[in-house]
Amino acid sequence: MRKFLSFLLIFLVVLSVPLPAQAKTASKQPTKIMVYRRSNICKVYNKEHQLIKTLPVSTGRPGHETPLGVYQIYEHVNDGDYHLMEDGTYARYCLRFKKGGFMFHTVCYATAEDIEPIPEETAAIGTSASLGCVRLNVADAKWLYNVTSNGCLVIVVDY
Repeated sequence: MRKFLSFLLIFLVVLSVPLPAQAKTASKQPTKIMVYRRSNICKVYNKEHQLIKTLPVSTGRPGHETPLGVYQIYEHVNDGDYHLMEDGTYARYCLRFKKGGFMFHTVCYATAEDIEPIPEETAAIGTSASLGCVRLNVADAKWLYNVTSNGCLVIVVDY
């Protein structure tokens, strides 16, 4: 009986230890995205408040500033496919965080058939150039779209 209890205890301890892959996945799951408007960067944090990634972005230009405040991701738009924007361009990997059309998304494409985004839009990353959304380069937007869940906290500050 003692041998059985020892085996059971060891078995339960082994089950309670997370596998390395599970721990790695959990530590990369963003729970907070900080957007710094003047610096045009965003920092992505996990549930342990550890910085996962710093991403260059393009926030809203004068007259179209990205709104300050605390929000949450509430929609992954079009399964990452092309989405028609207000100015007639297209973006991909859109994550809505504020009512009124504010999203994280790629830099813009001229048409929904284009493979590459508009070069001037890509060159504007790191400056305030959008209509209020937070634009990212394609690889960063795709990464953020794929790892972020609805409910992820978004905080926009003026630094």
